[in-house]
Amino acid sequence: MDAPDHPPATPPPARTVLLLGDGDIARAVASALERHGASVSWVRRPSDTELGRHIRRPADTVLIVTRDDIEAFRLALMVEHGRPGCDLIVTIFDRTIAQQLHDAAPTCRVVSMADLVSGTLAGPCLDDDVLSVIEGAREPLAMRADGDGFRLTPLRPRAEAFRGRLRVRWPIDSSARFLLAGILGFLSILAVDVVIGIAVLHERPVPAFYAAVKALLTVGPNPHVDHGPTWVQVAEPLLMLATFAFAAVLTAGIVTRFSERRLTTVAGPRSVPRRGHVVVVGFGQMGLRMATRLRAWGIPVVAVERNAHSPYIERARLAGIPVLVADGVDRSLLQQLSLSRARALAAVTSDDLSNVAIAVAGLAVAPDLKVVLRAGDGDVTAETRSLFHVGVVRDIHRIVGDVLAATAMGQRFTAAADVGGVTWLVDDVDGAPVFRAFQPPG
Repeated sequence: MDAPDHPPATPPPARTVLLLGDGDIARAVASALERHGASVSWVRRPSDTELGRHIRRPADTVLIVTRDDIEAFRLALMVEHGRPGCDLIVTIFDRTIAQQLHDAAPTCRVVSMADLVSGTLAGPCLDDDVLSVIEGAREPLAMRADGDGFRLTPLRPRAEAFRGRLRVRWPIDSSARFLLAGILGFLSILAVDVVIGIAVLHERPVPAFYAAVKALLTVGPNPHVDHGPTWVQVAEPLLMLATFAFAAVLTAGIVTRFSERRLTTVAGPRSVPRRGHVVVVGFGQMGLRMATRLRAWGIPVVAVERNAHSPYIERARLAGIPVLVADGVDRSLLQQLSLSRARALAAVTSDDLSNVAIAVAGLAVAPDLKVVLRAGDGDVTAETRSLFHVGVVRDIHRIVGDVLAATAMGQRFTAAADVGGVTWLVDDVDGAPVFRAFQPPG
């Protein structure tokens, strides 16, 4: 008896995604979704009427991708109002806005594009074989190659961990240099006067200190100088003249210091590190999140941002991250940042050409420097790499696009990494980790 004929299996229907948002990241998301067989309706800048019309159409997932947190918040509320409880994914950087949206729409999934890629940017800054750093439940984990696969190990940076508040460094910004030079000058003159009073004029320590302070503050000279050796009578007026000079320097430092934003300090966590540190050039969302995570892992960080009005500079000050408002291509600045003793240079501005220029300037200052570049349009970076090695390149648009597409398609993962131009999804990082390449089926 012949076996009954079985009809061919019907392939599952393609997942439908309504994508809202404009820009390179949204374009990368749409491309990744289409490569993986999803049916995408991409609405770039919808009006309220247009958005309402699209919301009424059936879609498995609504994905909002924009760099503007307030715009993302507004669109999410409109989607939630039109389709309550739908599968809604929104990209928001600010955690306060994200919490507000979660309170208004509890089923909404909020993701940060900066969080998605900061680990894969920071990983190569720590060690040559670290592909990405993943937050575990108890400690950060380093993703490393292991034969034909990967493994997760506890992150233990080789450099000395950031110790914190008693660190004193010679400052880079001019106001702090004037301030510190004036203070050191006064202390030096005071010490010399005390030593002369004790060793030469044979005064007891307390009277010698008292007389030295009076002379330093120009209240009156030490009367014992009149009966001292000739060289002391010559040295004391010179010290008094030096006091006036250091007073001018100190005054200039104080006035300048208190008339501008204090983004670095002479001592403490916001002093500029000089060894085993990471220099982050470009302090937008990506740079802030990367610097914050490095600090949390015990790595000294200093940031450089060209835009003095960047909204993220104040957040850095509150987080204890030193920031210099300057051009990261300036070689003299990079030399002052002790690149030869730095752990790595991360060029993470939003402009690919600027990142390449920063990398070239950094390698000119320190040829053996480890460099990590953020790339959005791979053409500029690829052309430069074909001429010479500029460092580890991370295509942010592709990585974020792949991760958001995987999220919209319901794939389960807890972290992501970039390996050889392929996005890998990592699941169960605290148990038996699973690594899957996010590639089109077949």
